[in-house]
Amino acid sequence: MAPCPGVQSVHDLHVWALTSGKNSLTAHVVHSEGVLASKLILQLQTVLVDRFKVFHTTFQLERTPCAHSADGCNFTGPGSATAATEAGPAAHRH
Repeated sequence: MAPCPGVQSVHDLHVWALTSGKNSLTAHVVHSEGVLASKLILQLQTVLVDRFKVFHTTFQLERTPCAHSADGCNFTGPGSATAATEAGPAAHRH
């Protein structure tokens, strides 16, 4: 995905099989300013279908990478690792 024009980085990449032969992918994609979202998504989908036969995709497009806590979680609201530090480990749930 990184070779697609306008892609600066990819993180929080998850790939799994829904059923045999039906793979899914989600990813956060950091892109350059001025990139047309619909065009970028089509380029990403094309690469994933052509190279890896992944037909079910969800992308979160970002201009800057989202922040992550020490445990890798990018959720910073109630129940996050930051809040769990204050409230104890039992408060952090996914």
